[in-house]
Order: sequence, then C-alpha cells, then structure tokens
Amino acid sequence: MEYNVFYNNQLQNSSAEGTLSFASAFTQGPDPNQASTTAGNALATMMLGYAGGTIINQPATAFRSSYVALYAQDDIKVTRNLTAFLGLRWDVDNPRTERYNRMSVLDLSVASPINGKVPGYNLMGQMTYPQGRLLATQMDNFGPRIGLAYRAPRDMVIRAGYGVFYGLPSYDATLSTAFADGFSATTSIISSLNSITPIQTLSNPYPNGVNAPLDRSQLGPALNIGQASNSALISLAVPQYQQWNFTLQKSLRGSLLLEAAYFGLCAATEDKKEGSTAFLEKRAPQFRGR
Repeated sequence: MEYNVFYNNQLQNSSAEGTLSFASAFTQGPDPNQASTTAGNALATMMLGYAGGTIINQPATAFRSSYVALYAQDDIKVTRNLTAFLGLRWDVDNPRTERYNRMSVLDLSVASPINGKVPGYNLMGQMTYPQGRLLATQMDNFGPRIGLAYRAPRDMVIRAGYGVFYGLPSYDATLSTAFADGFSATTSIISSLNSITPIQTLSNPYPNGVNAPLDRSQLGPALNIGQASNSALISLAVPQYQQWNFTLQKSLRGSLLLEAAYFGLCAATEDKKEGSTAFLEKRAPQFRGR
C-alpha cells in the first residue's frame, strides 16, 4: 500500500510589485503617429516619466491533493520450468482542493454565456468555480501485471511481461496560477487615451488605485469574456500506459550471457466528456551481451 499527500501553499506573484515599460512613441516626431526607426527614444520617455505597465494582486493559495495505491502479487509455479507472476495495482488520485475554495476553471463542454448572440457561431466555454474537490475522483484505474518465466532446454530462459500503468493527471500537474482567473486582479497603467498625449506619469501611475481580487459572490460564468484565460484543462482522464516485453537469454561458454529483448509501449489519453481516445505507440528491440 502507498499513500501520499501533497501540499502546495504558496504566494508566488512575480508581478506583485508591478512592471514598467517605456516606449519611444511619446518622444518620436515630427509626426507622433508615424513610427520610425530613427525617431523617438525610450530612455527619453523614461526621463519624462511616461510609463506603461501592470501590477497584479493575487492572494496566497493553499492546495492539497492525495494519492492512494494498493498492490497485490502472487507467484505461481505452473510446472517445474514455468513460473507465472500475477499482480494487480489500484491507483486512486484524489484531485486537488483549495483551502478557501479559490479555484476557477474554463469549462469548454458547456455553451458560452453569449452563445446565440453572434449569428453563425456556436460559442462554447464558460467559467466555473469548483467548491471542495476540483472534480470527482476517478476510481476505475486498475493496472493488471502479468509475467512469465520459462526455463527452456540448452541453457535458455524465456521471459515475458505485460502491465498497465497510470500517470499523473494533467490537472494535478498544473501550476496553481492556472486556477487563479477571477481570484487575481490586474491593473494596467492607462498612459494615453489617443496614443499621442500622455495622461499619467510615474509620480502617480495608478490614480484610481489598484484593483482588488473579486469576491466569490461577484464571479460568474462570463468572467473574462473576450479575454485570454489561464485555465487548466480538466476534461482529460488520468493518462494510461501499457507496457510489454519479451526477452531471450542464452548462457554461453564460461560466464558469457547473450540477451535479446523487445520492449513495447502504448500511451493513451481519454477525454472524459467526449469519450475519444488518442494512442501513441512505440516499440524498441534491444540486443546485448555480457
């Protein structure tokens, strides 16, 4: 039996102090609307105090997830020369929770809040806010393991094996910032209304203050409509891998051993909502002696 608990408590906001940028647009001439490689100077823009930039207000997060696995195996002596190894592993990944229920996910399986308002387009996707566990635990990840070892005549041994394995779900391998839409707030410096005349300077770049993260009661399915979203994809099932091998070993004179082996791997990722499965298969023969 194996049991692991994973905690991810962090306050890692790389833009909490804000970022500043200085372009040459405010100092280029004689026509400020005409960009030129020889007109304008970003250093001069900085000295005048005309800046662009953003500041991000993101609270700390406290994520927790866990993993449980059970494994049983039995070795069966079929004949004097043949042994079978039978095993079964059960993998259970409990998806993450956040202590304060501050998680947002873009669900692409449901219609957008503005679907039907744009003729000719079927718009999908709306923001959801899971409470408690991110999604239901997948309980059917069983991995059988089968192995055979046969001692053949003339100092030869034949081995074969097959197993099903499960990997880490994509939603648990994703950084915590992928669930922060709505629970973080970005404030941008409005440097100009017409791209010509500056209206803010470094002495007071945020005259209206800095935006605070929204309260959960203020969030809705239309969050970030028309904007980029930094969301994790939760529709994928736990990745599955099938591995198999076949090995021949021949004892030569003295202490020499010749071995020829064949290994195969097949990986599958299933979309839980669509039911489609994608496979990636690789095979690799190997030969070696020692």
